[in-house]
Amino acid sequence: MPELTKQDIKEVFVETLEPFAKGIQEDFQKIDGRLDKMDGKIDKVDGKIDKMLFSGREVRPPKY
Repeated sequence: MPELTKQDIKEVFVETLEPFAKGIQEDFQKIDGRLDKMDGKIDKVDGKIDKMLFSGREVRPPKY
């Protein structure tokens, strides 16, 4: 039986782990896209809250 070299072992690990690593990268890209969408929605809500606060300041009755 031929001896395994470090290069042989490295090739086995790379061949085995490469599809797994690619799958993880794809999953992280999907998560990143979802987080970007959430950031956009949070920015919209933040803008609406700012408008409400500004409007609330304008509506307050005068102090006597």
